[in-house]
Amino acid sequence: MRCPACDEYVPIEDWDDDSPFQCEECGEWIRLVIDESTYKGATDKYLEVVDE
Repeated sequence: MRCPACDEYVPIEDWDDDSPFQCEECGEWIRLVIDESTYKGATDKYLEVVDE
């Protein structure tokens, strides 16, 4: 997946873990969002910047 802040590739190791982590390129805190009720299918997974 791509970081929403810097558009660099971010490897996802655990697709069920939604805890925030830092992008190795830009240092921005991001998290994996798993949306299970979308029109795109059973699940939609994307990254978003965490506001703290």
